[in-house]
Amino acid sequence: MHLELNLPQLVIYYFNDHYERGVENEKTDEQSALFKKIKNKISDRDRLCKFGLSFYSGIFGIIFKETPSKQLINDLIEYGFEVDQLPENPYIKMVS
Repeated sequence: MHLELNLPQLVIYYFNDHYERGVENEKTDEQSALFKKIKNKISDRDRLCKFGLSFYSGIFGIIFKETPSKQLINDLIEYGFEVDQLPENPYIKMVS
């Protein structure tokens, strides 16, 4: 789809999430047993995904209509996003 639309870049971030009953009423506190349990479950799943033993539970994508700045691309990579530079669609003739 991205090539058909002649979009310059595709940015993807894979992540894991976990739900425990009651978490919606829990404060985000490092001392909370429930918060620790959820963080540990996500960390365990992240490790499995890193070694190819499981799939991520979510994906976040960014579609740029124009080529973003190098600074933005570097920041995204630093935060763990995968950035793919897409080739131009040779079948689309851009009209000015």
